[in-house]
This record gives sequence, structure tokens and C-alpha cells, in this order.
Amino acid sequence: MRNVVFVVIVFLAAAGQVTVAPLFPLGAAIADYGLIAAAAVALVAGPRAAMVAIPFLALFRSFLGNDAPALMLLAYVPLLPLAFLADEAPLPLTRYLRLGLVVIAGGLWIRGLQAAVAFLTGADFAPRALIVDLLVPGIVFDAVLFSMLYGLLKLAKLADRPLTLERRGWAL
Repeated sequence: MRNVVFVVIVFLAAAGQVTVAPLFPLGAAIADYGLIAAAAVALVAGPRAAMVAIPFLALFRSFLGNDAPALMLLAYVPLLPLAFLADEAPLPLTRYLRLGLVVIAGGLWIRGLQAAVAFLTGADFAPRALIVDLLVPGIVFDAVLFSMLYGLLKLAKLADRPLTLERRGWAL
């Protein structure tokens, strides 16, 4: 039942991404509600629920928007191994900074992948505009939204799940 709640949350995030987010741009960038929702699911429920929610997020986002399903899967699924690597890295960073780096890297990956597809399908290649108008404002927007969400989850005492899978032996 819990996973159904998270699928509903990512559906609402995907619907908000294609309806509400374009109304509040920052430069040429809009916030990636799906990325923030995936981070929230990982924080609250851990990686197993995120493994269920993220593919649904990609499919919802592609069907509600105008993107190819394979492109959205390629955009969102790498968030899981990235979160695992950030959680396992021997760096003296807090949990907030680790997941914040994942959100920033994920936002760069998603926007960069969408820009590459746009360039390959005929859009003009403008690297300065890509960086100044899309990538940097998008990272700032995602980081601010993630910070607000993380603060709210910390206040509610919900942001304490590790991002690594539980290690167990073989069971038959």
C-alpha cells in the first residue's frame, strides 16, 4: 500500500511538471518536480520504494508531457545508482549535502540529455544559452526546492532513511 502512495506522489509531481512548472520559469529553466519527488521518496521510504516510484515517474512524465518514454527512463533511472554512490562515498559530507549533490547532478543529467536530444533533432546549438539560461538556473531552482523539502522532512522527522539497500545473505 505504501508503494501505491509513492506512485500517486510521483504522478502528481509529473502532472505538476507539465502543468504548473512551466508557469513559473527562472530564465529558460523550470523546476524539475519529478526529481524533487524522487528525492523525497528516497528520503522517506528508502531505495526500494524509489526503485518502484522512479520508473513510474518517467512513464507518467512522458505520457503526460510530450517526451519519449525511453528518454524519460534514461533521464530518471540513473538517479538510483547515483544516490547509492553518493551514500557509499567515503567523503566527510552530511546526508543533506550528499543528496543535494545527487539532485544537482541529476538535474544536470536530465536537462543535458533533453538539450542533447533537442540539438540532435534540429534545434540550434547555443552552448552559452544552454549553460547560462537553462542549466545554471535549473540547478539553482532544484537546489532551492530540495532544500525546502529536506527542511520540511527533517522537521517532520521523516528524512532518516539510508540510500543503500540492506545487505543480507541468500535466503531461499
